[in-house]
Formats: sequence, C-alpha cells, structure tokens
Amino acid sequence: MERIFGIVSENQILAIAIGFVFLLAIYFLFKTMLKIALLGLVIVIAIGGYYYFQRPGARPSSVSEAVSKAKTDSAAAVEKGRQVVKKGKELAAEGRNAYEKGKKVMEDGQRAVDKGKNIFERGEDILAKILLFFESKDENGAERKP
Repeated sequence: MERIFGIVSENQILAIAIGFVFLLAIYFLFKTMLKIALLGLVIVIAIGGYYYFQRPGARPSSVSEAVSKAKTDSAAAVEKGRQVVKKGKELAAEGRNAYEKGKKVMEDGQRAVDKGKNIFERGEDILAKILLFFESKDENGAERKP
C-alpha cells in the first residue's frame, strides 16, 4: 500500500488523474442524489397543492397526517391498478383463445376452398374429355378415326 502511495506522490500527473476521477465520481453521485431530492420535493409540492387547491378547508393539520393519508390513498390506487392488470391479463387470454379459434376456422375454410378447387379442376378435366369424345378428337386435338 505504501508503494502505491509512493508511486502516486512521485508521479503528479497520475495523482491529478486519480483526483479528477474521484471528483467526477462524487459529481455524478451528488447529481443523482440531487435528482432524487428534486423528485421528492416535487411529490411534496404536488400533495400540498392538491390539498390547497382542491379542499382548502380539509387540509391536514400536520405533515405526518398528510403523509399517512397519501400512503392509504396510494395503497388503494395500487390495489385498483392490480385489479386492472389482472382483468387485462384475463382479457388478453380470452383474446388469445379467440385468435386461436379464428385461426383454426380460417385453416378449415382454406382446406375447404382447396378441396373445392380440386373438385372443380377434376370437373373441368372430365368435361373437356366428354367434349373431345363427342367431337371425335383425341386429347391432343387430332382427328380420331371411327
């Protein structure tokens, strides 16, 4: 450990670089903490503004009462949100089932269309052969000898 301190104290550029990195780390730490503090301040102002503008007479007498009411109200909101998420998952499952049923119906319909095409094509071939028979021509269109 003494050797590391000795190297850093002898090499001033290395000491400046380490100091710069240290100050940069502290800057980013305080920057994050400042953002968190500002977010908390915005939340406190929002709660205070709500009570001040919506119900000026029903304002809580202390901050602790306001915080406890905010906790209970937010717990109720979270529970409603959970119910909405649960209902959304149920609806998504129903939609997925309906999609699968619709996909199966479409596949069955496509199979029926393909079967109808095959029957129609065979009917056309048979009709062409019947017409050739009555015209006295073979399948290549040449005259048949009786």
